[in-house]
Amino acid sequence: MKNTFCENILANLNILPAAARFEKMKTDWPSMFDAFNKIDQAQNTAGTGANTYSSSLVTAFLVAGCVTKLQNVFAPLSSFTRQFSTDAYKPRAKGELKYASSATASSGSATGKNLTNFEDGDSVMEAVEITVDQYTRPFNVSNADLQGGLRMENLVDVNVGKFADIITSVVMAPLTAANYPATPLVSAAAAFDFSDLQTLWGQLKKSRVKNLLLDGEYLSRIVNTPNLFQKAGIAPGTGWQAFGWDGIYLNTNWTGAGANIVGFACNPQALGIIAGLPLQAPVSDQVLTRTVMTLPGLQLSVVLHNWFSLQQRTGWCSLDVMLGASLLDSTAGVLIKSS
Repeated sequence: MKNTFCENILANLNILPAAARFEKMKTDWPSMFDAFNKIDQAQNTAGTGANTYSSSLVTAFLVAGCVTKLQNVFAPLSSFTRQFSTDAYKPRAKGELKYASSATASSGSATGKNLTNFEDGDSVMEAVEITVDQYTRPFNVSNADLQGGLRMENLVDVNVGKFADIITSVVMAPLTAANYPATPLVSAAAAFDFSDLQTLWGQLKKSRVKNLLLDGEYLSRIVNTPNLFQKAGIAPGTGWQAFGWDGIYLNTNWTGAGANIVGFACNPQALGIIAGLPLQAPVSDQVLTRTVMTLPGLQLSVVLHNWFSLQQRTGWCSLDVMLGASLLDSTAGVLIKSS
Protein backbone atom coordinates (compact mmCIF):
# COMPACT_ATOMS: atom_id res chain seq x y z
CA MET A 1 0.00 0.00 0.00
CA LYS A 2 1.45 3.41 -1.02
CA ASN A 3 1.14 6.84 0.64
CA THR A 4 1.94 9.86 -1.65
CA PHE A 5 2.34 12.21 1.28
CA CYS A 6 5.12 10.09 2.83
CA GLU A 7 6.85 9.52 -0.52
CA ASN A 8 7.03 13.28 -1.19
CA ILE A 9 8.53 13.95 2.25
CA LEU A 10 11.21 11.29 1.77
CA ALA A 11 12.08 12.58 -1.75
CA ASN A 12 12.48 16.14 -0.50
CA LEU A 13 14.61 15.02 2.46
CA ASN A 14 17.09 13.22 0.23
CA ILE A 15 18.06 16.43 -1.66
CA LEU A 16 18.64 18.54 1.46
CA PRO A 17 21.93 18.93 3.33
CA ALA A 18 22.25 16.97 6.58
CA ALA A 19 21.50 19.89 8.90
CA ALA A 20 18.45 20.88 6.88
CA ARG A 21 17.20 17.23 6.82
CA PHE A 22 17.44 17.13 10.58
CA GLU A 23 15.43 20.33 11.03
CA LYS A 24 12.86 19.14 8.48
CA MET A 25 12.47 15.80 10.29
CA LYS A 26 11.83 17.54 13.60
CA THR A 27 9.21 19.80 12.05
CA ASP A 28 7.32 17.12 10.03
CA TRP A 29 7.82 14.10 12.36
CA PRO A 30 4.27 14.03 13.91
CA SER A 31 2.56 13.99 10.50
CA MET A 32 5.05 11.44 9.11
CA PHE A 33 4.55 9.12 12.11
CA ASP A 34 0.80 9.25 11.78
CA ALA A 35 0.95 8.50 8.06
CA PHE A 36 3.31 5.55 8.42
CA ASN A 37 1.24 4.16 11.33
CA LYS A 38 -1.86 4.13 9.10
CA ILE A 39 0.06 2.23 6.43
CA ASP A 40 1.23 -0.37 8.99
CA GLN A 41 -2.29 -0.95 10.30
CA ALA A 42 -3.66 -1.34 6.79
CA GLN A 43 -0.97 -3.86 5.89
CA ASN A 44 -1.62 -5.95 9.04
CA THR A 45 -5.35 -5.98 8.38
CA ALA A 46 -4.83 -7.12 4.81
CA GLY A 47 -2.40 -9.86 5.88
CA THR A 48 0.38 -8.54 3.69
CA GLY A 49 3.34 -10.90 3.73
CA ALA A 50 1.36 -14.00 4.91
CA ASN A 51 1.97 -17.37 3.24
CA THR A 52 -0.86 -19.11 1.41
CA TYR A 53 -1.15 -22.49 3.18
CA SER A 54 -3.92 -24.98 2.40
CA SER A 55 -6.01 -25.97 5.41
CA SER A 56 -6.01 -29.57 4.14
CA LEU A 57 -2.29 -29.71 4.93
CA VAL A 58 -3.00 -29.11 8.63
CA THR A 59 -3.62 -32.74 9.58
CA ALA A 60 -5.14 -34.20 12.75
CA PHE A 61 -3.89 -37.17 14.70
CA LEU A 62 -5.74 -39.55 17.03
CA VAL A 63 -4.60 -39.13 20.61
CA ALA A 64 -3.71 -42.43 22.26
CA GLY A 65 -6.23 -43.70 24.80
CA CYS A 66 -9.94 -43.19 25.34
CA VAL A 67 -11.99 -41.32 27.95
CA THR A 68 -15.38 -42.84 28.84
CA LYS A 69 -18.31 -40.73 30.04
CA LEU A 70 -19.06 -41.24 33.72
CA GLN A 71 -21.25 -44.30 34.25
CA ASN A 72 -23.70 -45.19 37.02
CA VAL A 73 -22.48 -46.50 40.37
CA PHE A 74 -24.08 -49.73 41.57
CA ALA A 75 -24.54 -51.30 44.97
CA PRO A 76 -23.44 -54.96 45.32
CA LEU A 77 -26.35 -57.27 44.61
CA SER A 78 -25.55 -59.14 47.81
CA SER A 79 -26.43 -56.03 49.83
CA PHE A 80 -30.12 -56.16 48.91
CA THR A 81 -30.82 -59.57 47.34
CA ARG A 82 -30.58 -63.24 48.20
CA GLN A 83 -28.93 -64.91 45.22
CA PHE A 84 -29.50 -68.46 43.96
CA SER A 85 -27.93 -70.40 41.09
CA THR A 86 -29.49 -71.34 37.77
CA ASP A 87 -30.32 -74.86 36.68
CA ALA A 88 -27.07 -76.49 35.57
CA TYR A 89 -28.65 -78.26 32.59
CA LYS A 90 -31.14 -75.60 31.39
CA PRO A 91 -30.20 -72.19 32.78
CA ARG A 92 -33.37 -70.50 31.49
CA ALA A 93 -35.58 -72.77 33.60
CA LYS A 94 -37.99 -71.01 35.94
CA GLY A 95 -36.99 -71.28 39.59
CA GLU A 96 -39.26 -72.15 42.52
CA LEU A 97 -38.10 -71.04 45.98
CA LYS A 98 -39.54 -72.15 49.32
CA TYR A 99 -40.68 -69.26 51.53
CA ALA A 100 -41.70 -70.08 55.10
CA SER A 101 -44.22 -67.37 55.89
CA SER A 102 -45.76 -68.43 59.18
CA ALA A 103 -46.34 -71.15 61.77
CA THR A 104 -49.88 -72.01 62.88
CA ALA A 105 -51.71 -74.51 65.06
CA SER A 106 -54.55 -76.66 63.85
CA SER A 107 -56.61 -76.85 67.04
CA GLY A 108 -55.95 -73.86 69.25
CA SER A 109 -52.56 -74.84 70.71
CA ALA A 110 -50.75 -71.73 69.41
CA THR A 111 -49.91 -70.62 72.96
CA GLY A 112 -48.02 -73.84 73.63
CA LYS A 113 -49.24 -73.78 77.24
CA ASN A 114 -49.93 -77.02 79.11
CA LEU A 115 -50.19 -79.07 75.95
CA THR A 116 -51.91 -82.37 76.03
CA ASN A 117 -51.38 -83.11 72.36
CA PHE A 118 -47.71 -82.80 71.40
CA GLU A 119 -48.40 -83.56 67.76
CA ASP A 120 -50.44 -80.51 66.89
CA GLY A 121 -48.72 -77.72 64.93
CA ASP A 122 -48.37 -76.65 61.31
CA SER A 123 -46.27 -74.26 59.24
CA VAL A 124 -47.12 -72.35 56.07
CA MET A 125 -44.68 -72.83 53.21
CA GLU A 126 -45.25 -70.70 50.11
CA ALA A 127 -43.66 -70.88 46.67
CA VAL A 128 -41.85 -67.93 45.16
CA GLU A 129 -41.50 -68.17 41.40
CA ILE A 130 -38.52 -66.53 39.69
CA THR A 131 -38.52 -66.32 35.90
CA VAL A 132 -35.07 -66.43 34.31
CA ASP A 133 -34.08 -64.82 31.01
CA GLN A 134 -30.82 -64.41 29.14
CA TYR A 135 -29.60 -60.81 28.96
CA THR A 136 -26.97 -59.78 26.41
CA ARG A 137 -25.09 -56.62 25.52
CA PRO A 138 -23.26 -56.88 22.14
CA PHE A 139 -20.74 -54.37 20.80
CA ASN A 140 -18.42 -54.37 17.77
CA VAL A 141 -15.54 -52.81 15.87
CA SER A 142 -15.96 -52.88 12.09
CA ASN A 143 -13.13 -52.91 9.57
CA ALA A 144 -13.75 -49.20 8.88
CA ASP A 145 -13.66 -48.48 12.62
CA LEU A 146 -10.41 -50.36 12.99
CA GLN A 147 -8.73 -48.52 10.14
CA GLY A 148 -9.97 -45.25 11.63
CA GLY A 149 -8.29 -45.91 14.96
CA LEU A 150 -11.06 -47.47 17.08
CA ARG A 151 -10.06 -50.42 19.26
CA MET A 152 -12.26 -52.91 21.10
CA GLU A 153 -10.78 -51.91 24.46
CA ASN A 154 -12.11 -48.38 23.88
CA LEU A 155 -15.66 -49.77 24.06
CA VAL A 156 -15.39 -51.99 27.12
CA ASP A 157 -16.09 -49.51 29.92
CA VAL A 158 -19.13 -47.87 28.35
CA ASN A 159 -20.71 -51.22 27.43
CA VAL A 160 -19.98 -52.76 30.83
CA GLY A 161 -21.76 -49.75 32.32
CA LYS A 162 -24.69 -50.20 29.94
CA PHE A 163 -24.94 -53.91 30.77
CA ALA A 164 -24.92 -53.12 34.50
CA ASP A 165 -27.76 -50.66 33.85
CA ILE A 166 -29.77 -53.44 32.16
CA ILE A 167 -29.18 -55.85 35.05
CA THR A 168 -30.05 -53.24 37.66
CA SER A 169 -33.34 -52.40 35.94
CA VAL A 170 -34.28 -56.10 36.10
CA VAL A 171 -33.38 -56.48 39.76
CA MET A 172 -35.03 -53.19 40.76
CA ALA A 173 -38.34 -54.02 39.08
CA PRO A 174 -39.93 -55.58 42.23
CA LEU A 175 -39.20 -52.44 44.29
CA THR A 176 -42.73 -51.04 44.29
CA ALA A 177 -45.13 -49.79 46.94
CA ALA A 178 -47.44 -52.73 46.18
CA ASN A 179 -44.72 -55.24 47.09
CA TYR A 180 -43.46 -53.51 50.23
CA PRO A 181 -46.41 -52.34 52.34
CA ALA A 182 -44.36 -50.71 55.12
CA THR A 183 -44.85 -46.96 55.22
CA PRO A 184 -42.20 -45.50 52.90
CA LEU A 185 -39.90 -42.77 54.12
CA VAL A 186 -40.66 -39.68 52.04
CA SER A 187 -38.03 -36.96 52.05
CA ALA A 188 -36.50 -34.41 49.72
CA ALA A 189 -32.74 -34.80 49.32
CA ALA A 190 -31.97 -31.51 51.07
CA ALA A 191 -33.98 -32.57 54.15
CA PHE A 192 -32.56 -36.09 54.48
CA ASP A 193 -30.39 -36.61 57.59
CA PHE A 194 -29.49 -39.03 60.37
CA SER A 195 -32.91 -38.78 61.96
CA ASP A 196 -34.24 -40.51 58.85
CA LEU A 197 -31.75 -43.32 59.38
CA GLN A 198 -33.14 -43.76 62.89
CA THR A 199 -36.67 -43.99 61.52
CA LEU A 200 -35.64 -46.60 58.96
CA TRP A 201 -33.71 -48.59 61.56
CA GLY A 202 -36.84 -48.76 63.70
CA GLN A 203 -38.93 -49.97 60.77
CA LEU A 204 -36.42 -52.81 60.27
CA LYS A 205 -36.35 -53.72 63.96
CA LYS A 206 -36.96 -57.43 63.24
CA SER A 207 -34.03 -57.72 60.86
CA ARG A 208 -30.68 -58.94 62.13
CA VAL A 209 -29.02 -57.54 59.00
CA LYS A 210 -29.70 -53.91 58.08
CA ASN A 211 -28.42 -52.50 54.79
CA LEU A 212 -29.25 -49.22 53.12
CA LEU A 213 -29.07 -48.20 49.45
CA LEU A 214 -29.20 -44.49 48.64
CA ASP A 215 -29.01 -42.31 45.56
CA GLY A 216 -26.10 -39.87 45.50
CA GLU A 217 -27.97 -36.73 46.61
CA TYR A 218 -29.20 -38.61 49.69
CA LEU A 219 -25.94 -40.30 50.61
CA SER A 220 -24.19 -36.93 50.42
CA ARG A 221 -26.34 -35.72 53.34
CA ILE A 222 -24.89 -38.26 55.77
CA VAL A 223 -21.34 -38.86 54.51
CA ASN A 224 -18.76 -37.39 56.88
CA THR A 225 -21.13 -35.12 58.77
CA PRO A 226 -18.76 -33.08 60.98
CA ASN A 227 -21.03 -32.35 63.97
CA LEU A 228 -21.25 -35.94 65.18
CA PHE A 229 -19.18 -37.18 68.09
CA GLN A 230 -18.67 -40.69 66.73
CA LYS A 231 -16.64 -41.29 63.59
CA ALA A 232 -18.92 -40.89 60.59
CA GLY A 233 -18.73 -42.88 57.40
CA ILE A 234 -16.78 -41.24 54.62
CA ALA A 235 -17.65 -43.56 51.72
CA PRO A 236 -20.26 -46.06 50.56
CA GLY A 237 -19.92 -49.64 51.78
CA THR A 238 -19.14 -51.00 55.21
CA GLY A 239 -17.89 -49.00 58.19
CA TRP A 240 -21.33 -47.80 59.29
CA GLN A 241 -21.76 -50.14 62.24
CA ALA A 242 -21.45 -47.21 64.67
CA PHE A 243 -24.80 -46.03 63.29
CA GLY A 244 -26.48 -49.42 63.47
CA TRP A 245 -26.13 -50.32 59.78
CA ASP A 246 -24.21 -53.27 58.39
CA GLY A 247 -23.63 -51.36 55.17
CA ILE A 248 -24.73 -48.16 53.43
CA TYR A 249 -24.22 -48.24 49.67
CA LEU A 250 -24.37 -45.79 46.79
CA ASN A 251 -26.67 -46.69 43.91
CA THR A 252 -27.29 -44.10 41.18
CA ASN A 253 -29.61 -46.05 38.87
CA TRP A 254 -33.19 -46.67 40.03
CA THR A 255 -34.61 -47.37 36.58
CA GLY A 256 -37.18 -50.14 36.85
CA ALA A 257 -38.17 -49.34 40.44
CA GLY A 258 -41.43 -47.63 41.33
CA ALA A 259 -42.06 -43.92 40.91
CA ASN A 260 -39.84 -41.52 42.90
CA ILE A 261 -37.91 -44.31 44.65
CA VAL A 262 -34.41 -43.14 45.61
CA GLY A 263 -33.42 -45.61 48.32
CA PHE A 264 -34.09 -48.96 49.94
CA ALA A 265 -33.53 -50.05 53.54
CA CYS A 266 -33.59 -53.82 53.80
CA ASN A 267 -32.51 -57.22 54.88
CA PRO A 268 -31.06 -58.86 51.73
CA GLN A 269 -33.85 -61.44 51.78
CA ALA A 270 -36.25 -58.73 50.64
CA LEU A 271 -35.47 -59.75 47.05
CA GLY A 272 -34.67 -63.10 45.52
CA ILE A 273 -32.65 -63.43 42.34
CA ILE A 274 -31.48 -66.34 40.24
CA ALA A 275 -28.26 -65.59 38.40
CA GLY A 276 -25.81 -67.71 36.45
CA LEU A 277 -23.85 -68.13 33.27
CA PRO A 278 -25.26 -69.27 29.92
CA LEU A 279 -24.08 -72.64 28.69
CA GLN A 280 -21.03 -72.66 26.45
CA ALA A 281 -21.81 -73.07 22.75
CA PRO A 282 -20.37 -76.31 21.29
CA VAL A 283 -17.89 -74.58 18.97
CA SER A 284 -14.15 -74.28 18.80
CA ASP A 285 -12.40 -71.70 21.00
CA GLN A 286 -10.90 -70.38 17.78
CA VAL A 287 -14.41 -69.41 16.64
CA LEU A 288 -15.92 -68.19 19.92
CA THR A 289 -13.86 -67.41 23.00
CA ARG A 290 -15.44 -67.24 26.44
CA THR A 291 -14.17 -65.44 29.53
CA VAL A 292 -15.87 -65.16 32.91
CA MET A 293 -15.60 -61.70 34.46
CA THR A 294 -17.09 -59.89 37.44
CA LEU A 295 -19.09 -56.72 36.86
CA PRO A 296 -17.71 -53.87 38.98
CA GLY A 297 -20.09 -52.59 41.63
CA LEU A 298 -22.73 -55.27 41.21
CA GLN A 299 -20.15 -57.99 41.93
CA LEU A 300 -21.94 -60.35 39.55
CA SER A 301 -20.24 -62.96 37.39
CA VAL A 302 -21.02 -62.68 33.68
CA VAL A 303 -19.57 -64.10 30.46
CA LEU A 304 -17.63 -62.09 27.90
CA HIS A 305 -17.88 -63.70 24.46
CA ASN A 306 -15.57 -62.72 21.62
CA TRP A 307 -15.76 -63.67 17.93
CA PHE A 308 -14.88 -62.37 14.47
CA SER A 309 -17.06 -62.09 11.38
CA LEU A 310 -14.94 -62.93 8.32
CA GLN A 311 -17.59 -61.82 5.85
CA GLN A 312 -17.81 -58.31 7.32
CA ARG A 313 -14.34 -58.27 8.90
CA THR A 314 -15.95 -57.10 12.11
CA GLY A 315 -14.87 -58.00 15.61
CA TRP A 316 -17.70 -58.69 18.04
CA CYS A 317 -18.00 -58.98 21.82
CA SER A 318 -21.01 -59.65 24.00
CA LEU A 319 -21.68 -59.69 27.74
CA ASP A 320 -24.17 -62.38 28.78
CA VAL A 321 -25.89 -63.48 31.98
CA MET A 322 -28.89 -65.57 32.99
CA LEU A 323 -30.99 -63.55 35.43
CA GLY A 324 -34.36 -63.33 37.12
CA ALA A 325 -35.63 -61.36 40.12
CA SER A 326 -38.70 -61.48 42.33
CA LEU A 327 -40.12 -60.20 45.59
CA LEU A 328 -39.14 -62.58 48.37
CA ASP A 329 -39.95 -61.16 51.82
CA SER A 330 -42.23 -58.14 51.74
CA THR A 331 -41.56 -57.41 55.42
CA ALA A 332 -37.80 -57.10 54.91
CA GLY A 333 -37.70 -53.81 53.00
CA VAL A 334 -38.66 -50.17 53.38
CA LEU A 335 -38.77 -47.87 50.38
CA ILE A 336 -37.35 -44.33 50.39
CA LYS A 337 -39.11 -41.86 48.09
CA SER A 338 -38.40 -38.32 47.05
CA SER A 339 -42.09 -37.41 47.03
